[in-house]
Amino acid sequence: MKRVKAVIPLCLFLAALAFRASAQEPPAIGAGDVMKRLTVESLAATRAAIEKVRASARPVALQDGYSHVRAVLHCHSRLSHDSRGTPEEIAAAARATNTRIVFMTEHLNPAIDWFKAGISGALNDVLFVPGAETRGLLAYPDHSLQGLALDDMQAFVNDVVRGPGLAFFSHTEADRPWDLKGVTGMEIYNTHTAFILHPELGRALTSGLPSLWRMIGLFRQYPQEALGSLDDYPAGQLARWDSICAKRPFVGIAANDSHSNTGIVVKVGPQKTLIVEDPLGERLGALDPAKAEGLTPDSRAVLTGLAAGPEGSEAFRFLLDPYERSFRHVGTYLLVKGALTEAGAREALRQGRTYIAFDWIADGAGFAFACLRGDKVVAVMGDAVSLDGGCELAAEAPVPGLIRLLRDGKVVKTQQGASMREKVTQPGVYRVESFLEVAGELRPWIISNPIYVTP
Repeated sequence: MKRVKAVIPLCLFLAALAFRASAQEPPAIGAGDVMKRLTVESLAATRAAIEKVRASARPVALQDGYSHVRAVLHCHSRLSHDSRGTPEEIAAAARATNTRIVFMTEHLNPAIDWFKAGISGALNDVLFVPGAETRGLLAYPDHSLQGLALDDMQAFVNDVVRGPGLAFFSHTEADRPWDLKGVTGMEIYNTHTAFILHPELGRALTSGLPSLWRMIGLFRQYPQEALGSLDDYPAGQLARWDSICAKRPFVGIAANDSHSNTGIVVKVGPQKTLIVEDPLGERLGALDPAKAEGLTPDSRAVLTGLAAGPEGSEAFRFLLDPYERSFRHVGTYLLVKGALTEAGAREALRQGRTYIAFDWIADGAGFAFACLRGDKVVAVMGDAVSLDGGCELAAEAPVPGLIRLLRDGKVVKTQQGASMREKVTQPGVYRVESFLEVAGELRPWIISNPIYVTP
């Protein structure tokens, strides 16, 4: 998640975690009410629901012949100005979330060649691919871009995507030069976008001590469910994606946008004062518990206790977006042949053999979407297949839910269960979405890349 300036004021570290919550009214598929989701009752119901969902998981019978590899795209480390993440902690988060490959995206710095200095190759059984975020693009070339001019976007894209290079439009809630040639695809979901599309959460974090600490308490008690409260059906991004896919194959990916940089750190200052910093080390302010006005006796006691440690020691730390939580939230699954290699992963992304899954609800690994002729798989996600010879589209997920089949962005079939089959009689761009019921809402779970059915 991008750094959120001034979201966490000084009072963030005052302890008052209990609160009374309002009831939740389930909305339809689409945009939900984040603040109704962010209640103790709702988050407890969410946790109970996803535990039940996960218990219903079964192996998928439909086999597409590929290994399904979980990947994270759009991740920053200490090479970016807005992160302090180390290779070791990023690799640890990947291992904890069964993420086998991480595509890094460092912000450009003229003093650092991210391609040479970035995390690359295998580290603790996790494969890393260096990349950059610039000019509204995620760039994954196979060579250094240091010193390359950025004023000509088409020339830049041409240089990035030569050979096995990849480029994706990023932060697609904003307008982009959609007619650029050679761009591989786009983010159809971005965690930071989900945050900025819900300003009510930002207001809750800055509207006063009770509301602020209520949010901290929720994120500490229900960390994954609280982050998941931001997720709505990304209708705008999907509509844009569908419109481009109607003209040419265009790959949809999920962007974790991982920084591990949103929160506060409280340190003991001189003479038992408290120094408040953001996770990047920028000072936000200071407080003397003995002299501060307007504190309740309990709050003053908490502050005094925090300030009792040795000067310079860390008394309190809170992060909204640690790497492990950010990684687990959503994954991009790649269909690769044989053992995982960087070349194989790049090829899967280029061909669109991929789907996204909000794994904070349930593990999406193994989901299959294919075109069958009889019992034979003749096409998978990203492939083009002719109507000649017949085509039956089949989808199957590890968990039963609501499955929707879309052609050219329009829903043509809806079915409850873990699987769906539909004989195709019209050409078009076909993709599948799966939704799971969580605490009275249908929440997006899996979004496939398309199969392109030609006349």
